[in-house]
Amino acid sequence: ARLAPTPADALTDAADVLALVKERSEAVQSVSAEARVSIYGDQGARKAKMIIVARRPDSLHFQALAPTDQMLGILATDGTTFTSFESGAKACYVGSACPENVSRLLPIIDMDGEDIVELLAGGVPVFSYERVELSWDGARGGYRLDLTADSAPRVSQQIWVAHKTGDVLGSRAAVDGKERFVLEFEDFHDHDGARIPHTLSANIRNGKVD
Repeated sequence: ARLAPTPADALTDAADVLALVKERSEAVQSVSAEARVSIYGDQGARKAKMIIVARRPDSLHFQALAPTDQMLGILATDGTTFTSFESGAKACYVGSACPENVSRLLPIIDMDGEDIVELLAGGVPVFSYERVELSWDGARGGYRLDLTADSAPRVSQQIWVAHKTGDVLGSRAAVDGKERFVLEFEDFHDHDGARIPHTLSANIRNGKVD
């Protein structure tokens, strides 16, 4: 495959690339979408149409629909509490908005609401790090940030970022030697001056969820 050459005006400071990512991400304060969702895991394949509404910092509304638009399940959280209900269930669940509860309907990497909103806005959760190195990845056609922390928790995270736009192309993270996620963002579109990826792929190998 042909490698993308380093741009003549490429950034050379990792802090500048991180600032570009933050600026692009924060341009998206809320997202509403009708999406096709496919989840593959230990419980088999689950596919549904989903209405998604997300607002910073951590408000979320997920509604899963059958092909006939019949409601299959709903989950809503304001960042403090959550409510979840699935069609045919005998109980409606309410409680604190911890990652386990927020991920009941859509198991996105066992994240809290703020990190899920960040993902839906085209950003990526960044783990605490002690060092960061910047390079150009010709195979990905973008910058590569390598973030590491040797003190507990030990972190190794890579983030790929598009030149100029600051679009996050993907990320991989491992914490204490265990891979947390592999993320891919594709098919970017402009919406009122903000760029949002229309395809998000999340692979959680430790939890065998794709």
